[in-house]
Amino acid sequence: MRKLLLAALLALLPHEASAQSQTMPPPAGMIVALCASNVASPTPIAGLPYILQCDNTGALKVNASVTASIAGFAPAATFATITTGAASVSTALPAGAVVLFQNTGTTAVSCTLGVGAATATANQNIVQPGSWLALTVGANTFGACIPTSGSTANLVVLSGGSGLPTGSGGGGGAGGGGAVFSSTAPVSTMNSASANAGLNSAIAGNFDDATTTLCTENNFCFLRMSTNRNLYGTIRDAAGNERGANVDASGNLSVAVNNTPTVSGTVTANQGGTWTVQPGNTANTTPWLATINQGGNSATVSAAGALSHNTTQLGGNTINLGTGATSTGTQRVVTASDSPEIAILNTISTNTASSIPPAPAGSGNVLTGNSCGSAADNCVLKASAGNLYGVYAECTSACWLMVFNATAKPANGATTAGNASGNLVECIDVAANSSRSLTYPVFPRAFTVGIVAVVSSTACATLTASAVGFISGTVM
Repeated sequence: MRKLLLAALLALLPHEASAQSQTMPPPAGMIVALCASNVASPTPIAGLPYILQCDNTGALKVNASVTASIAGFAPAATFATITTGAASVSTALPAGAVVLFQNTGTTAVSCTLGVGAATATANQNIVQPGSWLALTVGANTFGACIPTSGSTANLVVLSGGSGLPTGSGGGGGAGGGGAVFSSTAPVSTMNSASANAGLNSAIAGNFDDATTTLCTENNFCFLRMSTNRNLYGTIRDAAGNERGANVDASGNLSVAVNNTPTVSGTVTANQGGTWTVQPGNTANTTPWLATINQGGNSATVSAAGALSHNTTQLGGNTINLGTGATSTGTQRVVTASDSPEIAILNTISTNTASSIPPAPAGSGNVLTGNSCGSAADNCVLKASAGNLYGVYAECTSACWLMVFNATAKPANGATTAGNASGNLVECIDVAANSSRSLTYPVFPRAFTVGIVAVVSSTACATLTASAVGFISGTVM
């Protein structure tokens, strides 16, 4: 047996000549674990096996520094309790280098440590109902807990001690086993440049916008995220190209459709730009064909484009097409107040009795006239009530022809327009060396006092008699 071990030892010792010439395969069959105590450790050569190194006591050499042995958790028989509520509840820690937070309640709680006092917030160090969590105390003196949601009263028992807690963590879900978590970097507040800070999180991202570091093949790399912890995402096509999507400030995704899409449901289209609407394949050339149809009856359009329409009712009543008395089917027509017909009717109403000339039956029922000089300023056409059929004036200089309801020329001064005694009834302007007239061929103008025509050098509002005209008129 000793010879066998010695032969195996000699076979495993490094041999410089063979190391330079060949690579030895791993030993087959029985493998014997050996170690060698060397003052100076040998330099390994690639491809060759080596004996483990140990000291002269046979203890295996490792590249590590261990200053204490690791023992299981030993309770120190020191305790404290926290009953959670809507707000964080804090208490002094029991004596011990490690404190167990044991949740005996029915909902999850979030716990933390602090110096002098502690304030817990949701989603720090989570302890599920019926489970426990061990925290290394360090310089902290207080512990605090709060429900992760709501305000359920959960009793949390704090047990002080030392060592690594072992056993079942209890609570919901698999995983079992106790673990010591650092209270300085909970997942909800982690913000560290060190990858080790994310060991307790389900997923970690790296904020790397300045100079993005590429991930090489077969390596683990951090996902990229924004400053508010939103993961970046791009769309990867079938060819392996990464495509970015454009989203505007209102959250609308810009999409360009290159093929004919299949749409299911209702789509709301907002008009933008210029739309070409056409019934055929050539834009703006083929007319739209449409039929106006109501109750199975189609409207008729002539070759000239006129729409034929047969109206049978007006306001729900059958149209009256006959003569005689009107009915509800007759459309009413209202004549505008400024129409010529209304003006004629008003004249008839004003001159009711004296406007209509009677049939000539004597010298008193015939038209008479009067003319006054070539340089006159007035002409009395009739010194009593009568009807004016026409009057004209020809002036050598600009003038105004005025007709008064009077028996003699009024005094110069302001005039009063109207039909009463002494009032100005008619007034027209006459240009120099020209004439103008007033005529009433069918329905003459009635005057109740007399009819006097006057030539004035001033406008209608003021009479200033001027002897520059020839005046002639016809009256009855």
